[in-house]
Amino acid sequence: MKGEEKLEKINILIGGRSYPVQVEEDERSLIEQTVLTINRELGEFQQQYTKSDKQDCLAMLLLTQMVKMAKQNSKTQSNNAELDPVLNRLEAKLSEF
Repeated sequence: MKGEEKLEKINILIGGRSYPVQVEEDERSLIEQTVLTINRELGEFQQQYTKSDKQDCLAMLLLTQMVKMAKQNSKTQSNNAELDPVLNRLEAKLSEF
């Protein structure tokens, strides 16, 4: 069960700063990959906006990622809305048997 998994303490490095976090063992590699992506994209923002400080670049990175997530969530909800009538018809057909 998810709540019973042992938490592992690791340090992650984002933007040159270290943060201690507790993660579930099965999420460690996902978190490490995410940290790599954050640092890579932060570096890209810093190169593109050389007059902005690191905090500004982190804020823009956060905004960019949240907009991407919002778009994906909207797309998923739209897909679900399209699938709901189809699934309802299938369930009705199956219940006839």
